[in-house]
Amino acid sequence: MRIDWDLSERHTLDEVTWQKENLDLYTTELKPVGSVRIRLPGDQTLEMREGLSGSIGLYRRSQGPEPLPGREGRILETVEFYTEPLTVDDAYGRALAYAKQFDLPRGPLDGWRQRREEGAEAPTDRTSTTILDRKLGGKGGPIPNVELLYSPNEERSWVVMVQLYWPPPVA
Repeated sequence: MRIDWDLSERHTLDEVTWQKENLDLYTTELKPVGSVRIRLPGDQTLEMREGLSGSIGLYRRSQGPEPLPGREGRILETVEFYTEPLTVDDAYGRALAYAKQFDLPRGPLDGWRQRREEGAEAPTDRTSTTILDRKLGGKGGPIPNVELLYSPNEERSWVVMVQLYWPPPVA
């Protein structure tokens, strides 16, 4: 499956490939995914042509464990995708590239890399970088997050997750 979505102005289930059999669920997973291109507010484009784990997670706006009914429940709240398992160096490099693209602080990623060099226990040492009050493209855009997660793959033990979250409007 090739993902090519335009979320630059709207982020509803109509703009993404929400699986029809999961329309009554809060979340769905798309797979297999071969490439991703998502147009975002502020002339940003998130592209990934290779190195995907093969799936993308989609979450719609909910009220607790159940989706909201009606129009509000058709709003896409979160998109997240994961790289395939990577080496420490490759995961660090990929996470830095996404952090730079979204103008996120690199300090947490640098600290994670330093801990890798010092031999910190891998399964418990994950990190992320985000700025909660900065939205891509301004008021209606998503909040980006880049996270490094442990993978049980012995040779390639890290995965980079990129998450885009649209917070609900403030009443």
